[in-house]
Amino acid sequence: MTDATTSPITLEDFPATRLVGFSWEGSFAEAATGVIVARMEALRLRLELAEDEQVFGLSWIDRADGFRHFCGVRRETAPPDLAVFAAPTLRCLVISHPGGDASAAYTLLMKERDRRGFAESRAVGMIDQHLGRDGRMRLWLPICEA
Repeated sequence: MTDATTSPITLEDFPATRLVGFSWEGSFAEAATGVIVARMEALRLRLELAEDEQVFGLSWIDRADGFRHFCGVRRETAPPDLAVFAAPTLRCLVISHPGGDASAAYTLLMKERDRRGFAESRAVGMIDQHLGRDGRMRLWLPICEA
């Protein structure tokens, strides 16, 4: 596996995507208890996802004590008990991550954003693209080009 600190950072477009899944919001302390991972597992069970089906986690850090999160999968239709989020096309800095806590990798992406003179995107804060159940991810940091 590649350590995120040695993975190359690329500039890519996250395509406009319709996601179906669960919304959550709460404190950082609540998130640390595993609530987001539990929501992702509940989504996998609810939609009977294949082992390698990708789940996306979108986060908005829009308050001092916590954040909002949406975990979803690409789907055209949604069961009535699931939420839908239509992500627009987003210009992003991207890095591969072997799994687990992605804080250090996002810190690298934010430093790279600042180094390149990009602004923070308000559309979506961060996107975790879970590539399967083994923990591997692609981390997307939406940016605004100046």
